[in-house]
Amino acid sequence: MIKLLIVEDNLVVAELIGDLLEANGYEVSGIARTVSEAVRLCRAHDPDHAIVDLHLADALPGTALISQLGAPTCMGILFASDNVFDTPLTRAHGTAFIRKPFRAEDLLDALKIVIEICENGLSLLPLPPGFRLLGLPGA
Repeated sequence: MIKLLIVEDNLVVAELIGDLLEANGYEVSGIARTVSEAVRLCRAHDPDHAIVDLHLADALPGTALISQLGAPTCMGILFASDNVFDTPLTRAHGTAFIRKPFRAEDLLDALKIVIEICENGLSLLPLPPGFRLLGLPGA
């Protein structure tokens, strides 16, 4: 079973995402409201992938998760945020982005794409609305 971490400061949204994921066969390894909580949960539960909001309850943005982990990771990161242009995103931060609000099926499709990219290096699945893959820095 694929393990997912949810990094979202709005607990209502986080619970809704968690319920959706569990209803679709995923294991939720935890919900974090801050980058430091996310790092602690990553080290304790070793999730396969994460759904991460950009603006969290602490001063650090969601993009800081990879650098805070301090070691190379093959964890796929799907950013989910309504702050489309606030933070420039590259492949160094994560795998992909989906804009809030999203439909449940669009989040699940976006997650499938991220998982496929992490497992196979690419995905041929159709892109859901508000979704984009993150490019390499400077590309």
